[in-house]
Amino acid sequence: MHARYERALNERLLRALLPGGAFSFLVTERPVDDPFALDVQLRERNKIVFYHGMTRLLTVQLRIGVNGEVEARAHAATAYGESEGCKELYRALMKWWAIGEAAAFRAALRAYLPAAVAAADPSCYRNRQEGYWQNRLCLRYGKHWTPQDEWLIIDRECVISFNHVDEQKRFYERTRHAYQGVKDLLQNADKGAWGEPDGQAFGDELDLLAINRSGDLATIELKHGDNASGICWAPLQVGVYRDAFEAILSSVRPGIQELVRQKITLGLLPEAAGVRLDVGGLKRVEPIVAVAQPDARSSCWQKMGRVMTEMARAGIPQPVVPLRVARLAAGAGDLELAFMPALA
Repeated sequence: MHARYERALNERLLRALLPGGAFSFLVTERPVDDPFALDVQLRERNKIVFYHGMTRLLTVQLRIGVNGEVEARAHAATAYGESEGCKELYRALMKWWAIGEAAAFRAALRAYLPAAVAAADPSCYRNRQEGYWQNRLCLRYGKHWTPQDEWLIIDRECVISFNHVDEQKRFYERTRHAYQGVKDLLQNADKGAWGEPDGQAFGDELDLLAINRSGDLATIELKHGDNASGICWAPLQVGVYRDAFEAILSSVRPGIQELVRQKITLGLLPEAAGVRLDVGGLKRVEPIVAVAQPDARSSCWQKMGRVMTEMARAGIPQPVVPLRVARLAAGAGDLELAFMPALA
């Protein structure tokens, strides 16, 4: 099995993004008024992605050109090129840019991003549900992290990669089998309470990857308080991701560590964040369900407890670092984070 988590950039390309580098604006500038609207992340194959909640406004591919200099290609979904307020800016930006065109590239990008934010579907961010909170958490516990914080969030939309699709499919089928069985059992026993069995398997994309105070890797599944059904199934979902990362942790640990180091170098994480790599060495994995703006009166909490009881009854092993459920709210000038008592 050839599992990997290689989202760090090629070192030759990295230099163009460092302070003073021709393309440094890609990781330093956020040309919109909303401080949470844009979240920049590194991706496999030397890509930089601008997230606006649940949508990618822009992907920039870096490469070494035939002349030995760095080039950058801007790409985005065609929907942004069809939006009335964005299409001209889209056409001006979406091409390969030579390093000598960096000033023009920067100007085109700074014009496009606010227009793309305005054109984006409101359900991706402006409704202030999961996409909004994902951006906000990535920035608050990423770029604006402090050593007192519970989490250092190091990545989002986290997928373990394999050399072959079939290998990835087999790996996740084995990993999710027991968890899927719990969901199927509850739905088949009481369709009124749990919904009709839909055959929908848990996916392979974790919402947030973090390092906790103990230096453990934390797999965080994020839900909004309005998503009651999502909340009750979240222990199963995050269990799949926790088991997946723990099963191949020795293989992917170097890639995760290198990603963190590069993000510190680029200013996407603060310099002090490096201490989290040394605390526990990323040798364990903690599962977290994080609920933003939770509704204390919702029936989802009782149902979540029932799901966790059924997990134990099904013989799913309790992880060394047990599942925790976090509640998130917007406080006065900062986020409020509190952990619920154990549900099961």
